[in-house]
Amino acid sequence: MDGYTSFYSENLSDDINDVNGGFIGKIPVHISVSWQDRLSGKYYDTNIVMPKTLKRLFDETYQANEKLAYSNFIIELENDKQHAVVYLKTKDKVIKLLRFKGEISSKENQDFGDYAYAEEIEYFIP
Repeated sequence: MDGYTSFYSENLSDDINDVNGGFIGKIPVHISVSWQDRLSGKYYDTNIVMPKTLKRLFDETYQANEKLAYSNFIIELENDKQHAVVYLKTKDKVIKLLRFKGEISSKENQDFGDYAYAEEIEYFIP
């Protein structure tokens, strides 16, 4: 990947609880993503609204045999360096959640997460 990505959750430590030797956090309603296209020098800073059905999907895929299973998000930058795809990785599968076009950074030295919301977004889960 020609660039870097950053992921952010406000008040992360406030959103994670220690439960039975593991950690449980809130399901995000949005995530902030930032990257740079090294060839053009452009920065992309974008907030993405997660699918409204993410909690249902997460609940369905998170439990395995009455035990909690590790899950995380994967963000894949496409070759055009403007679009990215977000996946939910569970214990036994990878689920394509959405595809979005990054928003070119609108201001310098902005606070991380203080970004425009993606205007071009396509959801893949019902």
